Amino acid sequence: AAEFLSSYFDTGLGLPMESYDLWEERRGVFTFTAAAVLAGLRSAARFAELFSEKENAARFLEKANQIKKGIGAHLYCPVLGRFIRGLVQDSQGNYSRDNVLESSILGLFLFGVLPADDPRLAETVEKIEAGLWVKTPVGGLARYAGDYYFRSSSDPAKVPGNPWIICTLWLAQYYTARATSLAGLVPAKALLHWAAAYALPTGVLPEQLHPESGEPLSVAPLAWSHAAFVLAVLDYVEKYERLNREACPLPADSDQPAVPS
Repeated sequence: AAEFLSSYFDTGLGLPMESYDLWEERRGVFTFTAAAVLAGLRSAARFAELFSEKENAARFLEKANQIKKGIGAHLYCPVLGRFIRGLVQDSQGNYSRDNVLESSILGLFLFGVLPADDPRLAETVEKIEAGLWVKTPVGGLARYAGDYYFRSSSDPAKVPGNPWIICTLWLAQYYTARATSLAGLVPAKALLHWAAAYALPTGVLPEQLHPESGEPLSVAPLAWSHAAFVLAVLDYVEKYERLNREACPLPADSDQPAVPS
């Protein structure tokens, strides 16, 4: 797999060659995909190191580093002040920017390409939340501006797309990572409670919600939604325990764990 990721590569861009996006809707060179490939190559490098394949480890890591440079060079737009969704190629092989505001840009943080406090990422997340938060009592984060899938509103300013569980939980993970105090965890906790509030009585989480009624739309249950919830809760608990220990250190002879509220 790592050999393929290394070879399916645009040396001019320093990025993976075009493929379908994570939503299986369009082809291009996408920020989320580049971040995922970078993480995969870093993991492959660690596996190679474990098996004493030092040459392979160095090669995979170098390719990952090239992708990180390519992301900074081609997938960040200083004019917009944020990262973009990706690049699309025309029939002549020329690339143009796909500037659509897209929640999956959070993959830069989720896959460890950039730390949560990177200024470019922080500014991007501010714009994502401002532009993709559903401005109804239901709330939640849309996948991307103008999302047509199961579209339930004709007012894009109010409803850029239906709220998705996974996208909203990505935002929760970001705020968990950014928190430097227990008070800083409040936004993440609110988003976790939001997801739990829209689960069915059985605990089933859907793919997305109707922006006005909050009723489940499309697939329910969606394993992806459940996995995202588990990951977001684990991140929250781990960060809460660490911050709680720092704020209220236990006596040296105590092994009582902190319990998140």
